[in-house]
Amino acid sequence: MANEIEHEYTNEIVCPYCGESNNESYEYADDDCGEIDCGYCERSFNYIVHMTIKYSTETDCSAEGKFHAWQGPYRVFEYEDRTDVWCYIRKCLNCQREDYFWQEATLEML
Repeated sequence: MANEIEHEYTNEIVCPYCGESNNESYEYADDDCGEIDCGYCERSFNYIVHMTIKYSTETDCSAEGKFHAWQGPYRVFEYEDRTDVWCYIRKCLNCQREDYFWQEATLEML
């Protein structure tokens, strides 16, 4: 029996003919399904996107009538190609809640 190609429920789109992985599979995540050409063997095949949704919960100081004790904020990353807008994160030392927000850079921040 020939080598079987693992191409179902994988983390990237895998060509079912040659086994080549598509490193840009994330670009197809907004579609439910479609047709794609393999960049290696150039054969066409169909793909299906399988989504998994998971939820998390956390306690909240303000729901218990307490105040948050924020640590941070810490700069996480810049907004796409703009260096004047940054994403920040801060974390409450009491309830461990994480708060993300965008802020335009000021001269003091640079």
